[in-house]
Amino acid sequence: MVYIVGEKGLSFLHASDGKDRAEAPVDADTLNKAGIPHDRAGNFYTEHDEFTIWKVDRTGKKIWSYSRPEGQTGVIGFGLISDRQGNVIFTDTGGSIFSLDSNGKERFIVLRNDEGLVFTRIWTDPDGVLYASADGMGILAIAPKDK
Repeated sequence: MVYIVGEKGLSFLHASDGKDRAEAPVDADTLNKAGIPHDRAGNFYTEHDEFTIWKVDRTGKKIWSYSRPEGQTGVIGFGLISDRQGNVIFTDTGGSIFSLDSNGKERFIVLRNDEGLVFTRIWTDPDGVLYASADGMGILAIAPKDK
């Protein structure tokens, strides 16, 4: 099964014939294994363009959008992931890190604004701790207040 989030929402293509299988599972474990960022309520996060992130439902209908903050210079949407709480986290080409809650509200932004192209790797653990690594930065950990 191939999982794709696009303009038409979430599609499940069978590997043998390429046909959409609407009945394919959409449970959180399956989506996590497929690497599809989601809110744990049946909605998905996707890069709309180089400056905008969208949250969409299964059919591709936009629920909300988030655009790059004014003054930011990098292209956003790199490394788009979600955590077990349904938050979305992503980076930009300047090495900055963004996190939004499932309602599209900013949780935090770590500004780096590097003028060169910086690929920041991000991942989360089961407790909601975000880890990030990039050239010249080492490893950064951001934990919820109660952790």
